[in-house]
Amino acid sequence: MRLPDFLGIGTQKGGTTSLHALMAQDERIGMPKRKELHYFDQDEPEDIQAYAREFEGVSEKELIGEITPYYMFHPKAAQRIKQTIPNVKIIALLRNPVERTISQYFHATRRGYENLELEAALRDEKKRLLSGGKFSHQKHSYIQRSIYEKQLAEYEKRFPVNQILVLKSEDLFEDTQATWTIIQEFLGIKPLFNCSKLPRMNSGKGEEKNVKQETRSKLRKLLNPTFVAVEERYGIKWD
Repeated sequence: MRLPDFLGIGTQKGGTTSLHALMAQDERIGMPKRKELHYFDQDEPEDIQAYAREFEGVSEKELIGEITPYYMFHPKAAQRIKQTIPNVKIIALLRNPVERTISQYFHATRRGYENLELEAALRDEKKRLLSGGKFSHQKHSYIQRSIYEKQLAEYEKRFPVNQILVLKSEDLFEDTQATWTIIQEFLGIKPLFNCSKLPRMNSGKGEEKNVKQETRSKLRKLLNPTFVAVEERYGIKWD
């Protein structure tokens, strides 16, 4: 039985689908065909053998891993990961919190998870999270999933700093090769594999262009503590 050497924990709408595709191109890295295995965020995790079977087809690779963005936000995922694979390396991609919030909303509307207008969905988020169970926790947590410092704190109190890599997701697309080199070095493999410009996978349809500036300004003010915390703790800054 072989379990992952690394996990991509998020954030949702932060480029994780593109990262999965990039890693799958490297012959040294084994990724399951199915992105988002959701093993560590289940109500009752299935047998570990079933999880390990997801990697049987790639277990001979130098490294194996998987990416499930909900791991970053799920309240029990960090502890479960620590208990199961304590030496695993953790990768988090952080996108501009305002843009991530808006992107998740439109992702939810396209998938049929959301029928409220943006402003109403943001206004009612806390109430829905209290009453909507796991579905709302995963699908309607627009603002809460953008409060990165609280989510990452759950990992930082369980894993040593050298097992956690926090990256700016915009860098993955704007300077893919440099970011990919950082990831390879973090994983302990030589930066041999070169990549071309990374395509934006699982991206939206441009709906965010119609969001009112007033709404963006309110989100920026609300999420300002996250902007400050991320810059102070990880050196990541957004305009």
